[in-house]
Amino acid sequence: MKSNGLIVALVILLSIIVFFLVMFLVVYLKGGATFMNFGSSKNDVIFDETFSMENIQSIDIEQDAGDIIFKETTNDNIQVVLYGDGRDTVNVNVVGNKLSINYTVRKNFALLNFGMVKKDIVVYIPSIYSNQIDIKNSYGNTEIPDLENAKVNIEADCRKCKYW
Repeated sequence: MKSNGLIVALVILLSIIVFFLVMFLVVYLKGGATFMNFGSSKNDVIFDETFSMENIQSIDIEQDAGDIIFKETTNDNIQVVLYGDGRDTVNVNVVGNKLSINYTVRKNFALLNFGMVKKDIVVYIPSIYSNQIDIKNSYGNTEIPDLENAKVNIEADCRKCKYW
């Protein structure tokens, strides 16, 4: 009689394990899960566009996860390059004189996750840019060169910010 209780407990435990394995399999087959992720970086360019600096009075960047890197350029254009895997939500537009970049990472389930897949924003900006830059980065590094006349506001929740 004592073995009946053990058998019932094992059947319940196996049922729970089978339930979670089936749920993981369903999520994985729909493309919303990865088995192993070691923090690899995607190098696919998913957006690359150039804007005239004369039309831009302010730059507003909001990103969930990834690095935001500003690089100086010698021409009079602002170039925005976004890296990722193409499944994320990217909104880059100019409304009035404001360049708005919103990069939202697609949430997915990972069984063994040792780091997120990085989604980077690289902005090539003239060194003579002298207007407003607002940055909100929830996870990742932020690097901005020495823009002597620009007004920069950075809101970062973690990692590091470099402003020369």
